[in-house]
Amino acid sequence: MRNERKGLLDVIEVYIDMFLNLSAILIAYFFAMLVKGESISEAGSTVVKLNAPWTVAIIAVNVLAASFVFHVSGLYHPTRYQRRYRSLPAALKATLMYYGPLALVILISTRKDYVVFFLFWALFAATFSTSFLTFKRHLIKVLLRGFRRYRYNLRKIIIVGDNADAAREYIKQVNDNSEYGTMLLGFVGDKMTADIGIDKLGSFSGLADILDKEKPTDVVFAIDAYDKRHLIRLVNMCDDRCIRVYFLPVTYGFFKSPRQIEQVGSIPVINVHSTPLDNVANAALKRAFDILISALMLTLLSPVMIVAAIGVRLSSPGPILFRQMRVGKMGKRFMMLKFRSMRINSLSNKGWTTNTDSRKTKFGNFIRKTAIDELPQLINVLKGDMSLIGPRPEIPVFVEQFKETIPLYMVKHYVKPGMTGLAQIKGLRGDTSVEDRIHEDIEYIENWSFLLDMYIFFKTPFTMINKNEKYVYESPDGELLDDETTRDYK
Repeated sequence: MRNERKGLLDVIEVYIDMFLNLSAILIAYFFAMLVKGESISEAGSTVVKLNAPWTVAIIAVNVLAASFVFHVSGLYHPTRYQRRYRSLPAALKATLMYYGPLALVILISTRKDYVVFFLFWALFAATFSTSFLTFKRHLIKVLLRGFRRYRYNLRKIIIVGDNADAAREYIKQVNDNSEYGTMLLGFVGDKMTADIGIDKLGSFSGLADILDKEKPTDVVFAIDAYDKRHLIRLVNMCDDRCIRVYFLPVTYGFFKSPRQIEQVGSIPVINVHSTPLDNVANAALKRAFDILISALMLTLLSPVMIVAAIGVRLSSPGPILFRQMRVGKMGKRFMMLKFRSMRINSLSNKGWTTNTDSRKTKFGNFIRKTAIDELPQLINVLKGDMSLIGPRPEIPVFVEQFKETIPLYMVKHYVKPGMTGLAQIKGLRGDTSVEDRIHEDIEYIENWSFLLDMYIFFKTPFTMINKNEKYVYESPDGELLDDETTRDYK
């Protein structure tokens, strides 16, 4: 009955969102008419009429298509255990996934005298749609919090098992997030004691009586090793009373991103290193942003790059671009591009050096300090070897070294490397702790969102000056690193 009611509420939510999107499109029409309607008339074209059959058809198709894209984007995933601040990113992602490609369709297929009007219409529609969806989701959260304050719409939970660590972490998460609407009634186990933070209700042998007395809506099992028959008997006790059953994986602390449950035949398995970018929609959105922005930046910054190329050529003989092997997504190697900032040389002094490196030219020192030498990596982004935002790529010899000494170092290679990242905007550039940088890289991978990429992208220009450079003449195992020094994670 509970699932049927939730299914009905989900259908109602979809229809509400369709109405909100329709409202956004209609309101956006009037704003677009105010901004560009007059220019359409001046161009000799017929003004786009809202009640025209083809306009009505376009609006209807857009409402239905947007509803489908909202489903694909994950907008209707359960939100009880979602943080409050996730309402805006979820709505923004859904609208961008629809209105972004729609803008490209308008550019390609619309008559020249109409294209600007329709682009404004789409822009206003996306803005209003995002606002309406965010407000609706926030309003629902507020209303549900009010209901739960009076003990309506609460999930009443009993924890069953003897895995104290998993149970304690679960209890902490529930207690720290009152908006989840969850009431912990207590725990049932033979070995676990009350120091986990909630009362002990009894042992396994008395579970049936405890369930009848407490009447929980959910039972969460926190079990390490168990006898299969015994566990099935406990689960059946819950099923007989129509109580939902959940299991806390014993590996919960290994990687703290949301787990992706996959199916191997009839066996559910947990993908430990599941990331938000494993989602096709998220990956497509990030790649579209990379292509659009890198192409735009290459165009806008071409005068700067031309001046930099001339400066490199005049500062010392040798090629303009420096190419160096780096390790990318899933360990794939690629040639990363930079403007050459040092004189061609064959020095192979061992050890690390600092900003006083005599091989650098004055112009090279300038472009390194201002990160202009990194601009050719926009070509790497456009090719798909890199992303605008992500963990900085490292040369192979140091990857081999760090993966043996730094825990979870290789996790950074589950996504494309970036020109800038979370570690860089937090000041972890050059001669800073590699462990701290990896911590920030993993934080980024686990919690990726389009808004996080936007935040890093717009903050990067304010953190570009590198004051912690550290260069390498030679790798620790004696391998000469071409004729250029290495700057980690710049």
